[in-house]
Amino acid sequence: MPSVPEPRLSILIPNFNNGRASSKTGTRDFIGDLFVSLARTLEADPTPLEIIVADDGSSDDSLETCRRWAGRSWRGGEPFCRLMESEHCGVLSVVANRMTEAARGD
Repeated sequence: MPSVPEPRLSILIPNFNNGRASSKTGTRDFIGDLFVSLARTLEADPTPLEIIVADDGSSDDSLETCRRWAGRSWRGGEPFCRLMESEHCGVLSVVANRMTEAARGD
């Protein structure tokens, strides 16, 4: 199997209760819609990249959506995203710093 190049780009996505259950009408799956859009937009793009999702202790259905997408393969069999799960801290900068530390892209 050919080696996968190191990512040039890291896409960092913080998540806390961005699922269908938390939308105003219960009809919009914000995190799921984002993943669908990213997959469609980036599928043919040759740029080596990684997607890191940090869930900050979600209590809605968004965590399960993130887990499903992290288990999907795409672009040559690599996982769609890397999921970091933690207890809710409620401080976006803390979550962002964790993702930045984990990122391998330029």
